[in-house]
Amino acid sequence: GASACQTTGIEDSLAAIEGEFVQRPEGVFYSHNSALADAVKSGEHEKLPEQTLLALANCMKNERAAKSTYRGNPVPLSLVCYQAIGNFAYYEKTDETGDIVSWPGYVDLPASQEAFRQAGEAWKEVIEARVYLWH
Repeated sequence: GASACQTTGIEDSLAAIEGEFVQRPEGVFYSHNSALADAVKSGEHEKLPEQTLLALANCMKNERAAKSTYRGNPVPLSLVCYQAIGNFAYYEKTDETGDIVSWPGYVDLPASQEAFRQAGEAWKEVIEARVYLWH
């Protein structure tokens, strides 16, 4: 249906961005975050439709090469989609005492494809449960 087509559109748009993931002492940063916002058809701090968030979560299992690079090599689309969802939404998993605990939806970059796949599944759960928060 139309939503599947829209999903592919987002993936194609994200795959086409020629950004660069840069290693800094405090972590990996992305050079083209505003282009990510454009690709998902939203302003930098607008809330995204839930189906768009779900499309980004689903895309975290997509291993095809994107135009973005890390250390000169193309990265998988899964990394670009992971970066995109994190620009808009976040989730804080807490234990029974209210302390924030680790959650598979967040991965340390660079990460394995399996880590991204698990992150996408974790994101899908919180999106469907509507327990995520907006930046």
